[in-house]
Amino acid sequence: RYGYMKNITPIAILLVLVSVLLTSCGKAEEFEPAPIITTERKTTEAVTYKYSNLDVLGAKMGMSIEETQNALGVKTDIQVNDSAVPFFAIKKSGLPFVSEGVESVVYFIYDYNMRLCEIQYATTEKTGFVLNDAISSYDKKFGKHAVVTYETNKTNYVWYQGGVYIIVTTTNNGQNALSFFDEDYFAKSNPEEVKAYAQA
Repeated sequence: RYGYMKNITPIAILLVLVSVLLTSCGKAEEFEPAPIITTERKTTEAVTYKYSNLDVLGAKMGMSIEETQNALGVKTDIQVNDSAVPFFAIKKSGLPFVSEGVESVVYFIYDYNMRLCEIQYATTEKTGFVLNDAISSYDKKFGKHAVVTYETNKTNYVWYQGGVYIIVTTTNNGQNALSFFDEDYFAKSNPEEVKAYAQA
């Protein structure tokens, strides 16, 4: 009995194999396309930067550091302040509302795209600053100004021209500043001055 089963098993396996082979020989295989893996190359559009129409001390807002230094004819190291804001500083004479021959430190400040967004220097009455002269001069050049006074005894006089906000800041301790800002940068950081100027 057991020997009979041993003979059947190999024969059964052989029949199954033959039938599988015979049925598959005449049958066309179905084509299954392999998945195509494509890697799309990301195209990045060239970023265009807006430059101010107004030239400020030889530079225009929106310039890169290299463009600014080339325009000024200087080469100096870049520094970073505590807030990771990049800037460089140069000494310059012949500045508005600073006595002739007096050198002041002028700061050229950049945003996080490394584009010029602010220029600033300080002046005092000792170095030739007279508020009424500054107001009169800038009113003639840029039109009527706006005034914003803060509780910290600081007052900003505001003008706008050619993509630049011009700010004369006076303080009770006599430390005054002239600042020039890119319009978009200034609008984000000083909405009160922008509103005041629009209503002036």
